[in-house]
Amino acid sequence: MVLGVTKQLPNLTSIDLKWNSLLTSAGLVAMTSYLENLQCLALDLNSNVDDTVLQAIALNCPVLRELSIPWCLKTSSVGVTALTKSCTQLQSLNLSRCTVGEDSLRAVARYCSQLRKLDLFDCRQVTDKGVLQVAVKCTQLVYVVLLSCPLLTKQCVVAFPVTCKVVSEYSEEGTAESYFPVVP
Repeated sequence: MVLGVTKQLPNLTSIDLKWNSLLTSAGLVAMTSYLENLQCLALDLNSNVDDTVLQAIALNCPVLRELSIPWCLKTSSVGVTALTKSCTQLQSLNLSRCTVGEDSLRAVARYCSQLRKLDLFDCRQVTDKGVLQVAVKCTQLVYVVLLSCPLLTKQCVVAFPVTCKVVSEYSEEGTAESYFPVVP
């Protein structure tokens, strides 16, 4: 069904497919071939998003500006690197709970100079070295989430300019409540 919709709407710029595990990896790959104008894509909690899907997005969605793939546990630095090399207009990237590390962050730093928002919540393999590269090279950043990244130290948090809000255990905003606000 989603493939049929994307075929009929070649100028589609935004798709939200959060929590949709009915879409297979092959289906997602096929869908991207019709989305050359796509700017915003949300695939949160989709267990079928893997490096092949990220590579297809990289190949077919060159003007992508926002990508959200938290809890997409089958992704790795291979997919993230391919994505960032081709989607250089990315401004918002949510990799929460994905399997990303230094190689992924090196690619983000190298290719995503326009990045404004980066979410690395609970990315257990990210290190100071990778985050420092992002802090130095992604000068447009205004918001970064580094909560629950056990290999990080305060050194990487203070490397971001004061114009960038960093949410981490080492910042004033560094609480779960700041990331997941409590609604009365």
